[in-house]
Amino acid sequence: MSSTLFTDLFVREDNGTTFFTYRSGLAVYTEAFVDGALRSLGWNLAGYVSALDVLPSLEKRSDTTSFQVEAGGQDLSNGWALLEHTVDRDGDDLRVVVRLQHVQRGMQLDVITDLDGSAVLDRHLLLRNESEGFLPISGVSPWSGALWAAPRATVHALASEVTSISVGYMQDTRWGREGDFAWQELPESELVIASRVRRPPHRHPMFVARVDGFGEHYIGQLGWSGGYEFAFDYERYDNEPADGRTPWLNFRASMDAPAPQIVLAPGEDVETAHVHLGGVIGALDDAVAAMNDHFRGGVLERDAERLGIIMAGIGPEQEISPDSVMHEMDAAAAIGADLFYIDANWYSPSGANWFSTIGDWEVGSRFPNGLESIRTAAHDRGMKFGLWMEPERLGAESDAFQGEHDRIATDYRGSQRCGHLDLSIDSNVEWVEAQIDKVIAGNQLDFFRIDYNNGYLGDGFHSERGGYQENHFWRYYLNLYALFARLRKRYPNVIFQNCAGGGARTDVGMVAGFDDTWPTDWQLAPRSFSIINGMTLALPPEFIDRHLGMGQMDHLTAAHDSQLRIALFGRPTVSWMNPMPSASNAVHIERINHFLDIYRRVVLVHGAQTRIHHHTPTDFVSTGWGVLERAAVDRSTSIVGVFRLGDIGDDETVVFPRGIDQGRRYRVVFDDAPSVTEVSGFELVQHGLRVRRTASLTSELIVLEAL
Repeated sequence: MSSTLFTDLFVREDNGTTFFTYRSGLAVYTEAFVDGALRSLGWNLAGYVSALDVLPSLEKRSDTTSFQVEAGGQDLSNGWALLEHTVDRDGDDLRVVVRLQHVQRGMQLDVITDLDGSAVLDRHLLLRNESEGFLPISGVSPWSGALWAAPRATVHALASEVTSISVGYMQDTRWGREGDFAWQELPESELVIASRVRRPPHRHPMFVARVDGFGEHYIGQLGWSGGYEFAFDYERYDNEPADGRTPWLNFRASMDAPAPQIVLAPGEDVETAHVHLGGVIGALDDAVAAMNDHFRGGVLERDAERLGIIMAGIGPEQEISPDSVMHEMDAAAAIGADLFYIDANWYSPSGANWFSTIGDWEVGSRFPNGLESIRTAAHDRGMKFGLWMEPERLGAESDAFQGEHDRIATDYRGSQRCGHLDLSIDSNVEWVEAQIDKVIAGNQLDFFRIDYNNGYLGDGFHSERGGYQENHFWRYYLNLYALFARLRKRYPNVIFQNCAGGGARTDVGMVAGFDDTWPTDWQLAPRSFSIINGMTLALPPEFIDRHLGMGQMDHLTAAHDSQLRIALFGRPTVSWMNPMPSASNAVHIERINHFLDIYRRVVLVHGAQTRIHHHTPTDFVSTGWGVLERAAVDRSTSIVGVFRLGDIGDDETVVFPRGIDQGRRYRVVFDDAPSVTEVSGFELVQHGLRVRRTASLTSELIVLEAL
C-alpha cells in the first residue's frame, strides 16, 4: 500500500441522473441515482473515473440497485427520492451519506460509505421508520448490484473469448473446518453462499471474485455474526450482442433470517451490518493485503503493544485446582509468556461440569481462598492475569438458570434451547453487562475471554413486537456489539479475546470489539495448517490465535517443531505441556523458547502488522506441501513455513520467497539443520530455495533477515 492516502467523492449531474464516484487509493466505485433508484455501475481498479459513455447502459438492467430492502411486504429497491448527500472528512478518512426518502412507504434511508485510502470501502445502511405504524423489515442487502462489468470496448478486444469468473469462499461450515477456502467457477445461474441460519456457523463471511483474463480480484466481507447470504449472478457473452449488453457480474451481500428480521416502531431507526468491499488488479494476496490494510486502518486498529502478546493458560480438559494452576503458571513463566488465564471451571464447584454450571459467576469451591493470590502470583512472574466467561448462556445446573429463567430466548417451536439468553431485549443486556462487570472488576482482570458454545441455532429465536414474531438476530447482535464497545471503553487496559466454540464468530463485526479471536478448536495437523492458511486470508494474522499443547489434542499428530511453526503464523498460545505432577521437559521448553524468540525477534519487530503470502492458498487437504510466508511490510524480514502434509507427491519442493526485496542481500537460516547462508534477493526470487522432507507432518522454517 502506498504511504500516500487519497479519498474523494466526485459528484456529477447529467440529464436528470446524479452520478456518485467514490475514490479510495486506486479503487474507484461509481453509482447513479436515476428514475427513483440508486444503481451500481461497477468499479475501476486503476484509479480512473470512468467516462459515462463506456459504462454499461443503465436502462438495459433491472438488477443494478445498490441495496435491497423489503419492508411491509414491499420491495423497496425502487421508488426513492434523493434528498441530499453529505461529506464529512476527518484527515484522510471520508464519510459519505446519501439520504433517500421512499415515495410510498414511510421510510428514510441513509447509504453510509466510509473511505480510508485503502482499496476497500465500508458501507452500511441506516433505516428510519417515518410511518405512524410498526414497519416490519423482511430482508435487507446493505450492498448489491454490479461487482464487475466489462466496458464495451473490452468486449471487442476479447473477440470470441469467454471471460470466466471464479468465486473463492470458505466452503465448509462445520466445526473444526474453518478456513476451508477454495475456488468455484461461476455458472450461468445464481450461486448462493449462506451460513448461520441455513448452514452451521463456522464459515467466515467472506468472498473473493476473480475475473480471469483481466487480473482483477474483488474481495468482500460482511461484518455480521447473525445469518448471512452472498449471491452472485454472472451473465456471459462471447461477442457483443446486438442490443449492446456486455459480460456482467451482479452480487448481493445480505443479512439472513426468517422474516421479519426486525420490526421498527414509529420514529425508530436501525443500522444494518457493514459490508467491506473493494478490489485490486493483482494476485489473491494483493487483495488480502488490501483488506488487511483497511481493517488495520480503523476497523481493527489496536495499540502495537497488544498485537504480539504471547498467552498461556489452563483449561477444563484437566482438573483445575490451585495446585494445577500454579503448575501451569510456572510452565508459562518458563517460556516468558506475557499473560496467563484460567479457562472454564473456575466458577463451578469441585467435581461439577463446567458446561452445565455456566451462569453462576462466583469463584467456586475449587478455589477456597479465592483468586487473589493466583492473580498476584501471575503479576509477580511478569504476566497479566485473566478469566474465561460465557455470558450469553445459562447452564441447566446453575442457580442462575432457575432464578433468571424468564431471560432465556424462545425459538420458533416454543423451546428454550441451550439456556440461550435473549439479548435482543434491553433489560437482559443490562443484566448480562452487570455479570461481566462483576467478573472483570471483582477479580481485577487484565484479560477477559468470551466464549459462545450454543452451536448451530438455525432460525434462531424470536419475540413478539408490534404484532409480529420478530427474529432476534438483528437486535441481538447490535446489542452485543454495543455492549462490548461500552466494556472496552470502561476497561481500556483490559485485553478482550473472542471465542465461539472455536471459530463460529470470527466475522469482523464481532472481532472489532476484541483484541484477537480464536479461529478454531481444531489443532491437529495436517488440518491445523489448512485452518491457519485459510483464516489468514480472512483476518490479519495478529488477530488470529493458534494453540500449542495438550489441551485440544494438538500433541497427537505432527512433529513438535511443526506444531510450533504453525503457531508462528498467528498469535501463539502455549498451554499444558505436561500434566501435574510430572516435571517439565527441558527439550520442550528449549524448543518453545527457540521459536518464540524467532516470533519476538523477526515477526514482532514491526509490531506484528505483517504481510501474509499464501503460496498454497487452497490446499485444505492432508497431502502434499503447504507453504505460508509472513513478511515485514518493508521486506526487511520474512519467515517461510514449509510443511510436508502427507506422503503423496514429491519429497522435494522449491519455495520462492515473496516478501523480500530483490535489491538487498539476506541472511538465510534453515532452522532444522540449522544452516546459515547469505543470498541476494534477486537469486531468491529467481531460483528459490529447495526443501526436502521425506516424512509426513514434518516441516522446515526458513528465516530471512536483510543484511
